[in-house]
Amino acid sequence: MNFGIELLHSVTHNNIELVADQGAVIRANSVILSLNSLVIHNMTTTLELNRIDMEEFSEQSVRYFVEAAYTGKLPAVPGDMFRDLNKIAHVFKVVWLQISCFSIFSEYTCAISDNLPTYEDLLFVFEEAAYVLYKLKRRDFVDVALRKIASSDSRHIFIENYLVDIETLSDHHLDMVIELAGANVELIVRPTKRVKLLKRVRGGRNGYI
Repeated sequence: MNFGIELLHSVTHNNIELVADQGAVIRANSVILSLNSLVIHNMTTTLELNRIDMEEFSEQSVRYFVEAAYTGKLPAVPGDMFRDLNKIAHVFKVVWLQISCFSIFSEYTCAISDNLPTYEDLLFVFEEAAYVLYKLKRRDFVDVALRKIASSDSRHIFIENYLVDIETLSDHHLDMVIELAGANVELIVRPTKRVKLLKRVRGGRNGYI
């Protein structure tokens, strides 16, 4: 649905300022954004704000959000921008954009090959799902990500690689790894033992220096 894409760069109609990271200012139309977001509707109508703080988000991700609000479509965003756009959709309660972000994530995840998928692809969906679970308190991304990794023939390789830096992992990351391993606890035990062994070897070498 086109909410007014032709007005996207209009000086006359763009009456509010969205302040992104590093003070970057993106101008937009309050009516168009309000049609998409009840949060922004309240800010502009009830609180009568003409400047909205979005400084936790990058300038480009805010521009993607404005484009989405004007066109009613999720723009093609690179992977490093997806997280910001998904979070914006939740912070400002843009329901259709939340649904679109989940659909895109699901499609991307399903498209990953089950036959020797790359660690990088699996890591991306795992980390995005972990972020959504921890920050946005939604589990649907986790279900999609873990189902894909578990169904691939690289589950054990993924867990082994992921646990290399086990000491840096948060509790919610570790909980997801445990859930991914399921009843096959050996998938976790083996790499954990290997990490401990390497530390002992390195510690022993350091002792002779």
